Amino acid sequence: MTKMIKNFLFLKLKDPEICSLLWGLREIFQKEKKPGSHIHITVRGPNKNHFKEEVINNLYNKIEDDSIIIQSAGRFDNGDYQVVYIKVNSTNLHKIWRKPDYPKDEYGVNPHITLYVGSDREYADCIYNFLKKENIALLCNSFELVPYQTKQMIMPYNDSELDLIGGGFRE
Repeated sequence: MTKMIKNFLFLKLKDPEICSLLWGLREIFQKEKKPGSHIHITVRGPNKNHFKEEVINNLYNKIEDDSIIIQSAGRFDNGDYQVVYIKVNSTNLHKIWRKPDYPKDEYGVNPHITLYVGSDREYADCIYNFLKKENIALLCNSFELVPYQTKQMIMPYNDSELDLIGGGFRE
């Protein structure tokens, strides 16, 4: 089968305490499959072409002085699977946001860190209610923009193979 490569740009959090907390929550919540990716926010993609270093640096310059605010639970049902996440915001994040599959005009800007993806709707509700009750609020000043590349099979869909790109990271 033919493979299609998609390129993304992640805002990777680098604060060890925040990452440890969010990673720990993800590991607890993710009972169906082990979480693989670092704590991140997808800010661009999918793109056909990889992100050039100059573009990444220009985008980073727009947000480098921002503080990333992490708070407030969210969730959505995508038919076959449930997603629970914690919302993220910053002053300038919207300036670098570009997700062709979810155009700003139609979907707005919805930066988030996914904490659960799975098929159990009732379990997703429990996680969502727990996160709302706990009202987690974090502030992160240590982050970087990282290119990411996913290989996926045209049929059936498979996004588990991930490649390291330049200074990027692996799942």
